[in-house]
Amino acid sequence: MVRLKPELFLRFILLTGFISIVWIGWVTIRHQQGKEADFARSMSQIFLTTVKDQRFLQFQDAVDSTSIYPFESDLIFYLFWSPWSEKSSQFLVELDQRMISNPGLKAKIVALSVKESQVNTLQKIETLESTLESDVLWIDGTSLYGGLAVPGIPTLLIHDQKDSTITSYVGVSNLDLDQWLLTQR
Repeated sequence: MVRLKPELFLRFILLTGFISIVWIGWVTIRHQQGKEADFARSMSQIFLTTVKDQRFLQFQDAVDSTSIYPFESDLIFYLFWSPWSEKSSQFLVELDQRMISNPGLKAKIVALSVKESQVNTLQKIETLESTLESDVLWIDGTSLYGGLAVPGIPTLLIHDQKDSTITSYVGVSNLDLDQWLLTQR
């Protein structure tokens, strides 16, 4: 039997704890990266079918359930966002500003709110609409978010209707949008 000297016990516990923390962190990061990669691979196959088949409740018209597909635009920006996520609200404003500054971009924004009560969402929509210049379609997207297993908020899906491609950005940022816009020129 191996015995640890009492003066080395604290070092042993600290080293074991450090190794455990590093291992847990590494496994968590790899798991999240795997979820994002799986999500990106499956998007082109299942997203359009799911969107075409589902009917969504618009926040502005709680009585009428309407289809959000197809649109008369070349691009559709689907943004999964939530009122509690300040990053997603800021990104929505930035996306709106980019659309206004690129008049040749024939696009539509569909804001799919997730994981929040309708009252909080309506309050946030009211605040955001005062700053947005584009026509945004506000949708309760919680069921779609869960059904597609979207790995995080905010997530942006860009559907190019001309060539039927879907580009996805999990944890989207202004830099992602800049890079995407550069590839479109």
